[in-house]
Amino acid sequence: MKIFKRIILAILIILILLVSGITLMGYIMYHNAISQTSIADKIAEIKSNENYTSINDIPDNFKNAIIAIEDHRFKEHNGIDLITTARSMLENIREKDIVAGGSTISQQTGRLLYFTQEQLFTRKVAELFVAFDLEKNYSKDEILELYINIIYYGDGYYGIREASMRLL
Repeated sequence: MKIFKRIILAILIILILLVSGITLMGYIMYHNAISQTSIADKIAEIKSNENYTSINDIPDNFKNAIIAIEDHRFKEHNGIDLITTARSMLENIREKDIVAGGSTISQQTGRLLYFTQEQLFTRKVAELFVAFDLEKNYSKDEILELYINIIYYGDGYYGIREASMRLL
C-alpha cells in the first residue's frame, strides 16, 4: 500500500511540474508577444483599417449568430468557458489527438491578434493570458466587434466588411 501511495504522489508531482512548465512557457510566449506590440496598439492598428466596422453597424442577428456558433456563453464568462474547455479536453483525451478546441471568442481574438494556428499547449496558455487582458480592459461589445473584424470568412476574406463587399 505504501508503494502505491508513493507512485500516486510521484505522478501528481510530475503532473504539477508539467502543468507549471507549460504555464510558464505560455506566459513567456504571451509576454514576448505583448512586449513587441501592446494589445492597445494592435487594436488601434486594426481599427485604423478603412474596412473596420463598428459594432453599431453590424446587425444584431449577425452578432447573435456569431455568439451562438462560436461561444454561446460569451456574455457570461471572463475569457474562459470552463465547461467547454473541460468537454474539449475530455474529447481530446478520448481521441488521443487535438480534435476539439473549446476556445472562447476572447481566446480566439487573442490568437488572431498574436499567434499562429499551431496546436501547442503553450500557445493555448498564451492566448488565455491575452483573453484575460482583453476581458479586463475591453467590454464584451468591443471584443466582439474586434473579433468580427478580424476573423476569416472564407475565399481569402478577413473581416465582415471585406467579406460582405465581395458578396455584392
